Amino acid sequence: MPFNEGSELHFFVDASRVAYSACVFVRTVLEAETSVSLIRAKTRVAPLKPLTIPRLELMACCIGARLVNSIRDALNLPNIKVTFWSDSEVALWWIKEHGDWSIFVTNRVQEIRQLTQFQLWRHVPGVLNIADILSKGCSARRLLDSRWWEGPTWLKDAPENWPKGEICCEPLAAHTESKKSELVILNVDNDCFPWYCLKMSNYNRMINVFAYILRFVNNCQKNCTSINDSMLSFEEIDKAEKCLIKLLMFDNGILRVKTKITYRKDESFLAPILFPTKCLSFY
Repeated sequence: MPFNEGSELHFFVDASRVAYSACVFVRTVLEAETSVSLIRAKTRVAPLKPLTIPRLELMACCIGARLVNSIRDALNLPNIKVTFWSDSEVALWWIKEHGDWSIFVTNRVQEIRQLTQFQLWRHVPGVLNIADILSKGCSARRLLDSRWWEGPTWLKDAPENWPKGEICCEPLAAHTESKKSELVILNVDNDCFPWYCLKMSNYNRMINVFAYILRFVNNCQKNCTSINDSMLSFEEIDKAEKCLIKLLMFDNGILRVKTKITYRKDESFLAPILFPTKCLSFY
């Protein structure tokens, strides 16, 4: 297996429902003769949890990216030229483009970019991807008849005759891994609390004022036989307090919270009333 400073490493990756894999070929030109040989291959069984083909293809790209440094060190050629080939347009798009992808895709794309340069990744048609033998499997007879050991025939041609390697447009399937975001629209009303909650100096004064308002409303009714102008009674103050609290609740009812205290019979102690934030803070 000849090597020189002009040798190149070509990584082919592929995936199927049952496995994902990567294989590496070295291409060397000696005296106008080009040789291509298999130097390493790696396959992993697909996870038991079903994954989409684009995700499996991306995992195959991870295998190829992880093999780079080990092969360079083994060949003692740290500056050898490297090219990665994949037939998955979706996986290549994730690697080359910056997008807000899902956590699964983001983690693997980050690893691939740390180990390789995204410019080194190229597209190859599926029928020309030699790694298809690894991912889908084949019989011993087919393996003997294939070019598994010598690599694809087109790799011996001049680079200008290789597959174009470019992706013309964004694959539709790439959007399936876009990170989903939720939009919440919140309308804030700065005047959500009425004047009797903001203009009073203390809670008791506010209740008394509200009780007088209710008395005034009662005195204005047609069926009122006599005008009440005496001191506020306990019943009037209690009614005013409950009416005021109901006005502050969103559902026209009093919102309470249960406590674990059981030896008290006072409802206001066993189930204190919940007030809106920043309202009646002086109580």
